[in-house]
Amino acid sequence: MRDLLSKLDAIVTETALNPSDPVGDYKAKKKALLDLQMDPVIGNDPELAKAVQQRKADLEKEAKLKGVGEFHKSPSGKMTNMNPKDDDYEINYGKGAPK
Repeated sequence: MRDLLSKLDAIVTETALNPSDPVGDYKAKKKALLDLQMDPVIGNDPELAKAVQQRKADLEKEAKLKGVGEFHKSPSGKMTNMNPKDDDYEINYGKGAPK
């Protein structure tokens, strides 16, 4: 539990993407947040779950601002990081959606 809390604290307090490798840092932080989100201890603690969700939102926002994430304009005109090659892209945007 202590290890989990220290990992969460490091991710939540470390907000800026590493300027020397922003893409690698983004991917590492995104994976760490996903690992934390899937942890049953965090899932059962609303405060920790909310902190992870907030950090995920902050990370995505920063990545979008810096052009680090894999964002593109969706058929609906919104910026998204959903890859057109993903299986659920067609489910979300309809068959024959521009890729």
